[in-house]
Amino acid sequence: MSSHSVDWRTRWGTSWLTKVKSQDGGDCYLFGSVALVEAMLRIEHSLWCLRSEGDAGDAISLYFGTHDQTKGGNPEQVLNWIVQNGIADPGSWQTRLSGSQDVNLLVPDAQAPGGNIQEAIQVAMPTPDRPGRAAKLDKWQHLHGSAAQPIHDKMKQWIDAAGPITQCFACHDDFQDPNAYPNSWINGVYVCSMDPHNLASGGGHCILIVGYDDSKQAWLIRNSWGDGWAMGGYAWFGYGQGEHGLEHKAPCAVRGDHTNPDPWSKRRMHNGNFYEDGNGPTHRNFEVWAPGPGHVIHQYSRNDQGLPWSSAPNLPVNDCAGVPSVLSSTYFRNFEVIYQGTTGQLHHYLYDRLNSSWIDGKVFGPTDTDGIPGFIQINVGAPGNFEVVVRRSSGVLENWWRDNVGSTGLWALKSTFGSDILFSGATLIERWAEKGAPNANIPAGLDLVCVTKDKTLQRWWRDDPKTQDWVACETFGTGIDSPPVMIRSNFVTTNETEPGNYELCVAVNGQIQHWCRGGNPEPTASAKSTDWKLSATFGANVKQLLGMIESSFGSDLELIALLHTGKLQHFYRDSRTAVWYADPAAI
Repeated sequence: MSSHSVDWRTRWGTSWLTKVKSQDGGDCYLFGSVALVEAMLRIEHSLWCLRSEGDAGDAISLYFGTHDQTKGGNPEQVLNWIVQNGIADPGSWQTRLSGSQDVNLLVPDAQAPGGNIQEAIQVAMPTPDRPGRAAKLDKWQHLHGSAAQPIHDKMKQWIDAAGPITQCFACHDDFQDPNAYPNSWINGVYVCSMDPHNLASGGGHCILIVGYDDSKQAWLIRNSWGDGWAMGGYAWFGYGQGEHGLEHKAPCAVRGDHTNPDPWSKRRMHNGNFYEDGNGPTHRNFEVWAPGPGHVIHQYSRNDQGLPWSSAPNLPVNDCAGVPSVLSSTYFRNFEVIYQGTTGQLHHYLYDRLNSSWIDGKVFGPTDTDGIPGFIQINVGAPGNFEVVVRRSSGVLENWWRDNVGSTGLWALKSTFGSDILFSGATLIERWAEKGAPNANIPAGLDLVCVTKDKTLQRWWRDDPKTQDWVACETFGTGIDSPPVMIRSNFVTTNETEPGNYELCVAVNGQIQHWCRGGNPEPTASAKSTDWKLSATFGANVKQLLGMIESSFGSDLELIALLHTGKLQHFYRDSRTAVWYADPAAI
């Protein structure tokens, strides 16, 4: 039995849909299909994963020739292509309608005899790291009704239990008329007028069905004609209506556990030695790396079905002298590991996904590193540059970077800053670009938090938009006696352009403190110590925090802690109740 009404814009008090887009003369079936994938990525994995219609549209129309761009296509073609190739973010491949840098592509003119005449068509070009910035899709399906369950009931059941669906219908003048809503619609619900003049001039159109309301006897649809259309880009479309309705054809649907987000979309949602990978039946395995006796690095995994933690093969290293920081990069989703080596320098190792092997990425940095490295990939260059900040034994912080565009693999010192630093930790985070701009090479800046000699937490900010070096910001907390870990969450956000909370955890006197703050703070009078809120203190016998993620499990915060016993402990916060729990199965 389905609910009487569903609205995925605000279901359970949370937003699940990206901002309404405008196809602006583009193809509706592309926008409907991409909106479906975006919605299911958000619902299943609790993150915003904005995708590019241009990535699929340019490739399907021009590179692979599976349909004639002038005659349109259908969602089935788009979803099939995404299953084969994934779907990239707009920073990797712009939608041509949104002002991307285009190039001329010569293609055969299908209308010319033999197809020999060439014509120039404008298409966008992807960034070189597109394979690592593409979300994946295992499969999709049509929804079909039966005698036991008519298509109307099947659609409602799916929307209620799983999420939105995409559908095409005969679009007539009374739907396309910009002045028709709401005056010509019945109580704000679209019902085809059946006027022969309207029916004669209509064409096909594709939309996303994001809900329904039995009291209105209508489907809630999301259009791709901008947020100025109807109800901010949404509208009610009456049930039934035969061949002119939304039940006439079999709609396309995607199960959430068949989606696999890209590491680029998750780059702010993890830090330290802990990562949620795309492996496993539902694409959300946990992976942890930790130092062990003999200067090795152990890897541990937890299946996404909640099975106990298990040991994975160790990394082929024998010089680890500190806690590693790990990320999944846009180099084909490779794991990249940075750790303090026995020589005092930092050591880079990477896991080559294409060849299933670990590769030595060389040592770099000074010979007296003495802290946990902060390690991220930022939105400068494509593939984005690597950035590291680590404490030296003299109490200063050093910022090293690697130019990934040049692909030389060489690290360089960017700056040395600070003094009397007691601990560095896995707290390096890229800031939010203005208005959440997704384009490549939009400078945003960096944040990090360290521990000073007086055992307080100190935020630092690097102002990349103004090309300014690191600036000391507010301090908060007292008696801090271990390195912190910090991420940026998104479960408090209402759309993909809104910055989420800073979430910081640190061990103090054997317990864990969780601090948080919102916004995009700058080092001005508006950034105060009181902006940071101590939201919880929990745990026991904790020596230090090693890693943190916001997971696909309902936006739960998840931690890996080192206990005084030498064991690793997994903690998690239920995002619905804000209560922290210790995983009974210690690592």
